[in-house]
Amino acid sequence: MTVSLVEDVRSDRHREAVSRAVEAMQSDLSAAWTLDEIAGSVSFSSFYFHRIFRETTTLPPARFLAALRMAEAKRLLLHSRLTVAAISGKVGYTSVGTFTTQFGRLVGMPPQRLRRLARSVAGRLVRSAPMVLLGLSAAPAAEAAQWTLGGAAGPAGLPAGDYRVLALEEGWPVTAALVDQVPDSYRTGVVTAGLQSHRWTAPPDPQALHRPCPIDPPVLTAEPLRLAAAACP
Repeated sequence: MTVSLVEDVRSDRHREAVSRAVEAMQSDLSAAWTLDEIAGSVSFSSFYFHRIFRETTTLPPARFLAALRMAEAKRLLLHSRLTVAAISGKVGYTSVGTFTTQFGRLVGMPPQRLRRLARSVAGRLVRSAPMVLLGLSAAPAAEAAQWTLGGAAGPAGLPAGDYRVLALEEGWPVTAALVDQVPDSYRTGVVTAGLQSHRWTAPPDPQALHRPCPIDPPVLTAEPLRLAAAACP
């Protein structure tokens, strides 16, 4: 077996293990998961698992778990009448204050404001094919940075570089992708795009993106939801 093939097999094994670990965390977001417990769910040592998890998802396990919890909180804010306190408990927080602070930091607005925004646009459908949303940084750590709508003309001042992209599929509610994360409702990925004189020299190609999978960190910031809502009256 060649070195390249061995590396491919190892990479596939790592992706499968990380996917199973993510599914384990999602199965009980209220649990007080430790690194040892997450690694143990896929029979890896904590040290080795932490490394392969970060290499595979770009985030350490604790950060990914926090993202899963906030993504579920967004869904509950839209689809339930639970109080913020009740939601915080369902996603693993013993302190409502800590949950609210973390939610505001990662999503960009307080829980009640996100609830109003999501419910106000719940019936709006994506009418472009597809609607492309660009994060101004491909790094998940900078996810709260501004996003913009893509198009033939690049936004003024946007530099060339790597961008996290969401391509929302026509005919789906905007909340399907941006709150519920329905796999068929959008594609995602990181693309390298060039810009010259405020026009794309290499426009993001939605066909180069992929359907979301368990190892893709959820998009938490409310900015894409606000942009999509404004574009889908």
